[in-house]
Amino acid sequence: MMQIEKIKYRDWNTAYRCMYNSVELIVVTEIGPRILCFRRADGSNILFEDTTGWASGDFKLYGGHRFTVSPETTDTYEADNTPCEVIRGEQSLRISCPVGRHKIQRILEIRPCARCGGFELRHILRNVGDVLWQGAAWGLTAVRPEGSVIVPWGLGTDQWRINKICHWASIGDFERCVKSSLWHMTRDAVIVEPNGEKSKIGVYSDRGWMALSLKDSTFLKYYDSAASESLYPDSGCNVEVYTCRDFVELETLGMMQTIYPGDEKVHIECWCLKNEVYSRKFLDNMALHNTHNGSSS
Repeated sequence: MMQIEKIKYRDWNTAYRCMYNSVELIVVTEIGPRILCFRRADGSNILFEDTTGWASGDFKLYGGHRFTVSPETTDTYEADNTPCEVIRGEQSLRISCPVGRHKIQRILEIRPCARCGGFELRHILRNVGDVLWQGAAWGLTAVRPEGSVIVPWGLGTDQWRINKICHWASIGDFERCVKSSLWHMTRDAVIVEPNGEKSKIGVYSDRGWMALSLKDSTFLKYYDSAASESLYPDSGCNVEVYTCRDFVELETLGMMQTIYPGDEKVHIECWCLKNEVYSRKFLDNMALHNTHNGSSS
């Protein structure tokens, strides 16, 4: 069973600790919601937490995992600095942020995931206005710039297919050459190895997972990959990786959808920590073929 406990966390007076299979997830509800800690009970936090107070206007970095919307516009960076409503169930934690300026409410629901042994994160977009809204859910997880990020992008068969990688040639006032030492591509995966450069890439992956391979464990993010490439934002990307000096973002995107007034759409991620450490040779050979699609409603 998942244990849920209301706690103080660092400088935050209101946070909730979710414990399941000896793995701890801490979400702060004075803002966000933001998941600021994910670790084994006796381990170190794999998420990045900002300690500098960085801000751009009303938007503050904070770090950790945040839930926003795509395509990337000013709505993506709508400030999440106000307290959330929390409903604590026996085996669930439901955190609702205040309604945004376009009457779209973001709700994060955390449950145990029996399939992967970790946590199910339900990212819910609810239209509380009186006009249609179109866009996609976007889950961004900022981790410390360590290890290797693995994004599988092929089935590993002899079938004809096209592997496409989208490269952000310019990020704000910063330009990045496509010939970067950050990543290399195997037949079945893109492997990103952070080196302090600012860069971003995106792919469409039908495998339903991405991973962060660390020196003593592997962080796996599973997501629903049932839809076709054409239904996703950013030229068909459902997985993106952003890197900079201080952190790396592991990003998944939901389908572009029209949400009618009174309706809601759900984008699901499932998180787990594995004890296995995947070597470079292991990754290059793509022996990792575990898939997991979250249920949707």
